[in-house]
Amino acid sequence: MDLRGLSWSDAEIVLTEERKLLERISQADDPEGELELIEEEIGEDPGLLAVMDLGMASTVVALSAAGCIPFTSCNGGASATTITRIIRWWSSTPGEGTCRRCLPQRWRPASALRMTPVAG
Repeated sequence: MDLRGLSWSDAEIVLTEERKLLERISQADDPEGELELIEEEIGEDPGLLAVMDLGMASTVVALSAAGCIPFTSCNGGASATTITRIIRWWSSTPGEGTCRRCLPQRWRPASALRMTPVAG
């Protein structure tokens, strides 16, 4: 899916929805079961969350809004004990610092996220 040209408004919508879903998981008596239910619900929705891993979508959309071209992301298995999250994107400026410079503070990923820009 081509994610170029998404706006900060799109990013806000995705962030709000993603936070609600992650909150549901964190408050569920059975987080694994809740995640499965959410994945089924998302699969029925043609929106952006249906094509990206939960927990990654808001940062991917924010990178697009910042003018980058995200081309892959993975939440590393959100329910796994050890998680390695990855986002890769194209940018005209090389280096992970690109993300730090182009994204407003609220969109910067946690340190547990491995972000790999590809300069062109």
